Amino acid sequence: MTAPLMSAVAVSRWYRRGSETVHAVDRVTLHLEPGVVYLLQGPSGSGKTTLLNVLAGWERPGEGHVEWRGERVDPRSLTWSDLAVVPQRVGLLPEMTAGENAALAPRIGGDRRFEATASLIALGLADLEDSFPDELSVGQQQRVAIARALGGGPAALLADEPTSSQDEDHARIVLGVLRSAAASGSMCLIAGHDPIAEEYADAVIIMRDGSLVVS
Repeated sequence: MTAPLMSAVAVSRWYRRGSETVHAVDRVTLHLEPGVVYLLQGPSGSGKTTLLNVLAGWERPGEGHVEWRGERVDPRSLTWSDLAVVPQRVGLLPEMTAGENAALAPRIGGDRRFEATASLIALGLADLEDSFPDELSVGQQQRVAIARALGGGPAALLADEPTSSQDEDHARIVLGVLRSAAASGSMCLIAGHDPIAEEYADAVIIMRDGSLVVS
């Protein structure tokens, strides 16, 4: 049996709120396979973003660990070609154009010749390659961030609310691009509330009160 691409193994993450302990993620085990689009759903405050942050290495679990191809790993050690993240706050570099931001991942990886034009066209940004972030709408910035994440051809992509600033047409464009990435072998884990995303997902995972709901 082939090991999953990425796993959360008995992961817990909690916070102190005054005298109260809040279990944002509570003993979650999740195995993620390559070439699959997963949709992580649940009400606000259910722990979706915290779980993604733990998988990304942006937050450390209080208990449990993350595995990569069956081996325990600190996700911060993974490269952009292994793991890419689309956060809610997209974090484009303001001094770079949309094209330069979208090409950032492969160029950090050493591919100075990479052109982001095709990715931007696929995401409906054909005429905005030379625009700076402050010249773009929030939705356009979000799509540039998605192009940036996919630019390195990552084995795994974690996307937190990637359609939150999109109208329906652009949401379908975004989800179609993620679906295509999975068809090329990437694992895509999407956290969000958008019901349209269910049409593009291979598996839906429900989270509530920090735990996965078993149907």
